[in-house]
Amino acid sequence: MKRFNFKLEKLLALKEYFELEAKLKYAAVLQKKLALDNENKLLEKSILQNIIEDYSQAKTGERLNSDKIIQEGDYTNFCLSKIGLNNLKKEKIEIELNDLFVDLKKATKEKKTMEILKEKAYKKYKRDSNIEERKRMDDIAGQFYERNKLIKDKSL
Repeated sequence: MKRFNFKLEKLLALKEYFELEAKLKYAAVLQKKLALDNENKLLEKSILQNIIEDYSQAKTGERLNSDKIIQEGDYTNFCLSKIGLNNLKKEKIEIELNDLFVDLKKATKEKKTMEILKEKAYKKYKRDSNIEERKRMDDIAGQFYERNKLIKDKSL
């Protein structure tokens, strides 16, 4: 019997490509979100570190440098505004991630459907080839039986 040939193999390869492309797009956008998360964590850590350093070094009764306080306040405000902007960007990215996730699920489902079709076609091929093999073996057995019967008849 001829070897197994799935007629929709090219379509399956195309579906695999679409799934891979969807995964890569999703991963790229997810990386952007994680980068924003990391930046926010670093900014928050920087703010806390500045506050701890300033107040741990200050001694009771010591005069505070107003320029330094203003400068640190400006830095803290900058960090907080940057965190706010990053959070707005993250919200937009979340919407994009949701859309990409839907596309990824669709691509995965389509690929899985094609794989199931291929698997069913292969099972049918195996079943048909086993039936054909049994038929051939039965024919060979029948031929041997007839040949042995003729040889027995000639010898008698």
